[in-house]
Amino acid sequence: MPMIILDKLASKLDGSVRGKFMSFLQKLSQDDTTSGLHIEPMKNAVDPRVRTGRVDDFWRAVLFKITGDGEPHYLVHGVWPHDEAIAKAMKVTLTVNPTNGQAMVREAAQQIPIAKDTWGNAGQARADMSTDEGAGVASAPVVPELPSWLETRGYHTEGLMKVLGLPEDVATRAMAMTSDDALLNLAEQEQGWLAAALMELAVGTSLQVIVEKLDLDAAKPAANLSEDEQLIEALQTTAAKEKFTFIKNQAALKQVIEDGDFGQWRVFLHPEQRRYATQSYNGPFRLTGAAGTGKTVVLLHRTRMLSEGNAEARVVLTTFTRNLADSLAENLASLDPGITQCELGESGVVVAGVDALVARVLREAGTRMSSAVEEVLGHARTEVNTRTNKKVWSDAIDVAMAYLPEELANLAFFESEYATVVLPKRITTLEQYLRVRRPGRGVALSREKRKAVWDVIANYRAQARVLGTIDFPEAAAIAAVWLEERANRGEG
Repeated sequence: MPMIILDKLASKLDGSVRGKFMSFLQKLSQDDTTSGLHIEPMKNAVDPRVRTGRVDDFWRAVLFKITGDGEPHYLVHGVWPHDEAIAKAMKVTLTVNPTNGQAMVREAAQQIPIAKDTWGNAGQARADMSTDEGAGVASAPVVPELPSWLETRGYHTEGLMKVLGLPEDVATRAMAMTSDDALLNLAEQEQGWLAAALMELAVGTSLQVIVEKLDLDAAKPAANLSEDEQLIEALQTTAAKEKFTFIKNQAALKQVIEDGDFGQWRVFLHPEQRRYATQSYNGPFRLTGAAGTGKTVVLLHRTRMLSEGNAEARVVLTTFTRNLADSLAENLASLDPGITQCELGESGVVVAGVDALVARVLREAGTRMSSAVEEVLGHARTEVNTRTNKKVWSDAIDVAMAYLPEELANLAFFESEYATVVLPKRITTLEQYLRVRRPGRGVALSREKRKAVWDVIANYRAQARVLGTIDFPEAAAIAAVWLEERANRGEG
């Protein structure tokens, strides 16, 4: 049976085409000789592997047929109206980059003339591709009047080609750009790792860091393999998986295509996302990034990786609100319907908000949590269900106002100091607080200031003890200690 390899570009279809395309791919994956598919080679095409296939009377798919392992592989590049698909198929190519071994789908002679903008900048490249219609001769780039934006930042054409593996025409056009916006416009005309590399250049990332982030230093396909076998290997590198995905069965095919956006987040991962999702860590690892950078996608894929192939695995996926937890549970089921979502203590994946998760642990612990409370707060008790009002902090600060430095006399400082220093380090005495390191806190504390801060913390804890309350950071710390104690007792 043929193996289907889906190009990310092929997933960008509207609803009117999606069902027909799904049917086309299902038939192709079962038998590429099926009547009505019309998988046909193109005469005089630049790449002899290119084929077109009939999606319906109006739409045609552009594919590459690769022979490897005795079975045909079809890389489905995209779907276009009939005439546009034929024109694209005549000039599109699939190759292995000779520098970094990455697969590339590009259009032959993709030399885009560099057009000057109103201010004389060689920024906005024309979108009408390479050659003068009918002439067959690529237009020469216009030499920009302003200095190359990349060259002023230490980049050179040779480095772009030899270190990153940019094709000569891409490197030349990139070096001709005179602004970051122009370079980003150029990136929009490329795909996969080429587009990602250009975007990294636009924000000033060094060449070696780009290589590491995009995983462009992976081993190149073995020279003793046939060209088609080298292509198949190149399509399976980490960088390639951001653009290409191997469809293993009908269920996988349905999963990729059933959503309105074709579920791209479930299949096409940026190399940096894939690395964070799959690599091993010795202890905790913190991943930060602005909104929209894909942190949630990384978490979902890492959850699947940790639970995949291990029926006894127990994984917790958590967030700060119930709504977000519900969304994570839904997306995890969408990513992999085979993942078992379970309750705490069972094999599978627990998806819950942090607050709900802490409450579950404390309920399970019941009166047995006394030692965990003592470990965190310095005294034993079993009632930890009522939350401490913020006014308790304010009262403790007010009592100390006469000797507390002005820059420390605020609720935000004490809540943060307590949650990020005192509780994680399980500090219960002044002596411990005087010795503890406080990296990243931004407010230096002398010995005298630490004494003043600890007086407020001790007052806060004493008031909360009388009231029989704890705050949420304390509850989370107690739950963590109790889970450790349970594991040490061999209870899992």
